[in-house]
Amino acid sequence: MTRAEALRWWQAGYEAGHHAAEHEQQASARRDQLVASYRAQHAAGQQARLDALLLDVIDALASLFTSRDNGKA
Repeated sequence: MTRAEALRWWQAGYEAGHHAAEHEQQASARRDQLVASYRAQHAAGQQARLDALLLDVIDALASLFTSRDNGKA
């Protein structure tokens, strides 16, 4: 194998490694985006459940005060 052939083989290997690293970086960025999206959706779901619970508590308290007012009148 001549020096030029060896250099071409080395260059091809280098480029393949570079492309693989670039692909891995893109995959890692996509994975990070998916994780962030999942965490945001999970937090939003938890907040929605908490909001619904608070509305139920407010409704229950309001009905208690309304029923006391109706009983005194």
